[in-house]
Amino acid sequence: MSEVTRPSCRGGGDFHLTAPIDAEYHAIAVGEVSGPGGKIADLAPTVRGLLREQLRCYRSPDPTPTLLGLNAILHDELPVDHFVTLVLGILHRPSGALRLVRAGGSPPLFLTRAGEVEVLEPEGIALGLDPGPLFHKSLSEVRVIFRDGESLLLHSDGLTRACRNDGDDFGLQRLAAALSDCPREYEVEALREEILSRLSCFLGGRQPEDDVTLICLRHHPSATPPLK
Repeated sequence: MSEVTRPSCRGGGDFHLTAPIDAEYHAIAVGEVSGPGGKIADLAPTVRGLLREQLRCYRSPDPTPTLLGLNAILHDELPVDHFVTLVLGILHRPSGALRLVRAGGSPPLFLTRAGEVEVLEPEGIALGLDPGPLFHKSLSEVRVIFRDGESLLLHSDGLTRACRNDGDDFGLQRLAAALSDCPREYEVEALREEILSRLSCFLGGRQPEDDVTLICLRHHPSATPPLK
């Protein structure tokens, strides 16, 4: 697993989290705080901490209860006109089974052994907008089973929406191409750097105007590398 958040010059609200739930289950998440004013960069660590607390509270292989608990807190605690987008996955490491929910975040990409890229798009509205019933009703779940060598990419929209001077943005299609073009023997760190390198070339070396966050995961059920 390889993860990075590169803050923009404006200081955005991205955050990411990789955290063990117990000996078998591991959580991965990419989120972003959005809203007016300059508070979002300060709020991001707080929301990340609340997410970690909810994961510890529920200790569930199902990501939905964690999201419901976090939404209830954020609806009461976030400043007016602020909300949080989040993609949360719970991985069962022995089997490679991943359960994924999305509260308005950028859709993850799943790279199969055949070199095909699948866009994972479970439905769900952002956190903090509704006290509970509508938020719960909006959620759906996607499940995938990793086979050896298959990869998952979680990312913030600062990557796909990164825009050149001509108005063209990096987009999901270029991101998917970067993922599928990388040789299968690439380690996740090399995969991450290849994506960031392509983004830099696309922008002509100019810094993105929003935070860019990536989590690259290649699961090997037979191996147990240390996770943060």
